[in-house]
Formats: sequence, C-alpha cells, structure tokens
Amino acid sequence: MAEGDKIVQELLESGAGVKTVFATRDWLLDNRELAEKSAGVEILEVTPEVLRQLSSLSAPNRALALADIPPARDFAPEGVSLALETIQDPGNLGTIIRIADWFGIRQVVCSPDCVDAYNAKTIQATMGSFQRVTIIIRDIPSSWKTRSYPPTPPPSKATISPSLKKSPQASFSSAMNPVASAKPPSAIAATILPSRASARPNR
Repeated sequence: MAEGDKIVQELLESGAGVKTVFATRDWLLDNRELAEKSAGVEILEVTPEVLRQLSSLSAPNRALALADIPPARDFAPEGVSLALETIQDPGNLGTIIRIADWFGIRQVVCSPDCVDAYNAKTIQATMGSFQRVTIIIRDIPSSWKTRSYPPTPPPSKATISPSLKKSPQASFSSAMNPVASAKPPSAIAATILPSRASARPNR
C-alpha cells in the first residue's frame, strides 16, 4: 500500500503493478489525464472520511494505491550498494532508502531482521524512492562487516612562545588592536611554536 499524492502519481506513471487507486474527487480532478491513461487500474472515488479509514496515517493524503510488491532479486555486485542490518523503525528505513536514491545508490540490502521494506510507513517515508532503488533481503555476509582502518594520529601539541608568557598585557593589546600591532608573516608564525616533545620524531 502506497499513500500520498506524489507517490500514487509516480506509481501510475511507471505502471509498477498498480491494482487499485482510492482517491478523493479533488485528486481525480487534478490528475484526470493520468487516471484516463492508466488502463487496467481500478480507480475508485472515495470521500475523505473513507480514505481516512483505509489509511494507516494519522493525517492521510488525497490518494492511496494498492500495488504488487516487486519480485525478489539477487544481489548484483555493481557500483555502490548500501547494506542495512536490524533497522526496526519503518520511518528510518524509508528515510535511508530516500537518501540512498539521492546519492545515486541503486541497491539497498536489508538483513532479514529489518522491518518490512514494503511496510506502508516505510513506503511513505521513501517519498517515491522505493521505485528507483532495488531492495534486496538477504543475510549480511561477515566479510562485509570486517574492515580495517589506519589509526587516527593524535592531534599535534603546541606551546605558547616565551615572549607571550613574559608580556601578557602586550598580547592582550595586540588582540584588541590587530591593525596597530600587525607583524610581518615571519613574526606572526613564530608566535606559536611546537613543543619539544611533539617535535621529536617517533622511534
């Protein structure tokens, strides 16, 4: 089940196995040509009250469609794919699928313990991206989880030069009036010096 004006429009335009559309009169008037071109699709006009009863949303839109779930597909190691494990919230999964679509990722692999990728709330959160991203349900291989990265080096340390330690008032005046106390680049660079400990090479 897919809900929302835009999602239903895209489903009808793509012909992605849409069986039935429930829509309000306003939606049908706005999409008359699209409805007429959708041969083989049962399109029913309903009142907002009936649509509210059919909807799984607290604030339903003007249209709702029932469509076939795409057939299961095998993983194809082409390009960049996104693997997800144990995603339980349908809204989060739908948002991730939408972001994947935005970045041009065409395959999203979900572990079997993820929430249903075709849950009505998941479909709603994708905002139509589920039509452009292939959802694959399979176990996540352990080899996909094992990655080694070089350790992040510690930040370099710095110490204040002796000249600033001896004259804190002068450094305060320089900070308050940088134009008057402007120094040539060589003098400014010498204001902060690396500590001896950090300057020593690692052994």
